Amino acid sequence: SPLFPLPTAQPFIWQAEFSRAVLTTAVVGIGYMLMLVVMTYNSGYFGVILAGIFVGEVYFGRW
Repeated sequence: SPLFPLPTAQPFIWQAEFSRAVLTTAVVGIGYMLMLVVMTYNSGYFGVILAGIFVGEVYFGRW
């Protein structure tokens, strides 16, 4: 047995991989939209979006 065994990969499960891909795409898409809002130099939009993220996290973050 080697001193440092090679890591093994988790089994490929379609449902889990698809769900992870959808969530990652949503998070990256929201990040890009927030970047575009910042590039408009409209601090009101930026503040409202950050407030919405905060309120959503407070109410739904546990789930």
